[in-house]
Amino acid sequence: MKKVILSTLVTLSAFSAEFKIKTINKELGVVSISSTDVKSVNKDDLLEVEGKKCSLKVLEKRENSIIASINDCNIDELKKGEDLQVTNDVNGFENAKTIIAKGDNNLSKNESWYVYWALGPSSITYDNPTTEEAANELKNRSDTEHLSMGLDLGFYFPLRENIMHGFAINGAADSYTVGAIELSIYQYLYAYSVQKFFGDFIGDGWFIRGDVGLVKYRSEVSGYSTNYSASSDTGFGLLFGGGYSYPLSNENRVLFNLNYAIRNAEDERVDTFAFTIGFLH
Repeated sequence: MKKVILSTLVTLSAFSAEFKIKTINKELGVVSISSTDVKSVNKDDLLEVEGKKCSLKVLEKRENSIIASINDCNIDELKKGEDLQVTNDVNGFENAKTIIAKGDNNLSKNESWYVYWALGPSSITYDNPTTEEAANELKNRSDTEHLSMGLDLGFYFPLRENIMHGFAINGAADSYTVGAIELSIYQYLYAYSVQKFFGDFIGDGWFIRGDVGLVKYRSEVSGYSTNYSASSDTGFGLLFGGGYSYPLSNENRVLFNLNYAIRNAEDERVDTFAFTIGFLH
């Protein structure tokens, strides 16, 4: 009786549908396929691709598409835009156990949280004419060593499949060294940050970013037995940016960013363009 019931359930659950490949992520071994018939597909289902020695495990189900990890086939055999005839895996429980036992070596879902850090060169403009003129004079001196950097440190959580949000510190450092004298101006933006990726997952492909939060400035002068530092009152700031994310492994991605930040405190506005290379883990 148990065999009869099991055979009936398998037969009733069987289906066959045509899917079109939307995107292929070779680094993660993940494919996104679309169809108007996804009602019979559920998360963690095992599917077979007819005509190919290939199995798919459903990771996420969306309105008209599914995201699946690729098992037992060469991902190079699959092409974007290709039509696939997909059926249930009805080869028995032993086959299913074999595939499940192999585990998912691919990114099956978003992580519960992320840490992000980045560093790179920046271009800083001071709205105050006196500050901007003094900075330009220092840059133009032959004996001046100038370093301008942008940095990021953030902690993020998934908001949707391809959106994360959290807390980020975006900073810029403008440093001038003339002989034994060193002058450094630091600008910080402590912000709520959102990043949206245009791929299927967080950390997949092109993305945009927006931050809003509080601003602080700090200046330091040292040399010739002189040490001086000062901090500003709290102000307000915004950041807009975007770039491209490339997966290095299942848990690590490298992000190439171009950001524009506006900071304002004590009626002193500072604009910063920064190109940074960061890592999302």
